[in-house]
Amino acid sequence: MLCSPVAPITRTEPTTATVDTPTGSATVTIRHTWDLRTQINTMHRHWALPSGDEARDEIRRRVLFPRELERYAEGAGFEVLDMNDGTETGLTGPTAYTVARYTR
Repeated sequence: MLCSPVAPITRTEPTTATVDTPTGSATVTIRHTWDLRTQINTMHRHWALPSGDEARDEIRRRVLFPRELERYAEGAGFEVLDMNDGTETGLTGPTAYTVARYTR
């Protein structure tokens, strides 16, 4: 089983959330950028920590579109049994859970 991004997050407006930590609540502001040429989706995070400190980090993910992901799996000797986004509606979200079995 593999969990992988299969569509970019392209919203341009930042989102903010509160995260509970052992030292209190932290606030994280997240924005995404998308590079179509490299198919890299980058999540830029700005953290406001309970201590008053701030931190920034980035997470870069290579997006493999569903058919591309299937082709890589098949090329490595796997048979894809199912691909869904965990919502019971098939594959409509940006993340896929792929179930495959090795056949060689």
